[in-house]
Amino acid sequence: MLFSVIIRFLGKGRTPDALAQAPDQELVRLYQRTQDLRAVSVLLDRYADVIAGIAMRQLRDEEAVRDFAGDLYLKLTDKLLNTEVVHVKSWLLTTVNNALTDLGRKARVRREYRERVRATSPVGTEVPSGMPLDQHYLTGALHTLSEREQRCVQYIYFQDLSYQEIMELEGWTFNQVRGMRDRAMKKLRQALGPEFQQYFQED
Repeated sequence: MLFSVIIRFLGKGRTPDALAQAPDQELVRLYQRTQDLRAVSVLLDRYADVIAGIAMRQLRDEEAVRDFAGDLYLKLTDKLLNTEVVHVKSWLLTTVNNALTDLGRKARVRREYRERVRATSPVGTEVPSGMPLDQHYLTGALHTLSEREQRCVQYIYFQDLSYQEIMELEGWTFNQVRGMRDRAMKKLRQALGPEFQQYFQED
C-alpha cells in the first residue's frame, strides 16, 4: 500500500486495526483533533487505487505518480487541519484533480521558460535540463533567503532530498522543513518577478 509505506517511512509505526476500520469522517475528525498522521495515511490508502488511476491517466509515468503521492500526502496534512469536510471521498478526489491540474500548469510554465531561455541565449548555450530555475539562474534570488532557507531550497530542488532525509541531515522537525520551504518560495516569487509568479504560487 503506497501511503502506508509513506507513513511508516516517516517513523510513525504500524496502523492499529481500529484505525484502519474507522469511517472516513472519523479519520478526518481524529486527524484534526490529534494530528495523528496515521489517520491521513489510512484515508489515502483506502482510495489509493482510485488516486493512482487518476494520476496515471494524467502523468503516464509510474515514477511521476510515486512523486505525486508523496506531494499529495504533504498537501493533505495541511489542508485537512483547517477544512470542514462533509463528503470525504468527493473532497479528496477533487483535491487530487486540482493538484494534478496545478502540476500540469507548472510543467507548462517550465516548458515556456526553457523555450524563452533557448530563444534569447547565444547559439551554443546549454539550457538547463532539470528544474527550469536552475541554480545558475537563481543565484541572485537565493541571496534574499536566510542561510537555513537557502539550504532547504538546495536540498529539495537541487539535491532532490526528501523531507525525511532533510530532517535527519539537519535535525529539523517536519514543520520546520515545511515552514522554511514555504517562506523560501514566497521570497523567491517576490524576487524573481512576474515571469515566475505562476510557478511559485502557493500550493
